[in-house]
Amino acid sequence: MSAASYSLAGLAANTPGVFLLNPKTADRSFEFFTADIRNRNMRRVYYNAVCRFAASQEGAGLRDPTAVRSLHVD
Repeated sequence: MSAASYSLAGLAANTPGVFLLNPKTADRSFEFFTADIRNRNMRRVYYNAVCRFAASQEGAGLRDPTAVRSLHVD
């Protein structure tokens, strides 16, 4: 498969800022969704779910993904 087929383009209009906090986080997030999840449909489902979760956490004032604990997830 080509690298273009693993693109995240169009999956979410607004990538949550928590993915872009620093270059390491941004790179690892991109790698996870493009290399670790090879099935396009599953990649889309997981990416959208993670984006929704990140947006809800940002809305609650949680900006650092390392600060997420089980009490933040319901």
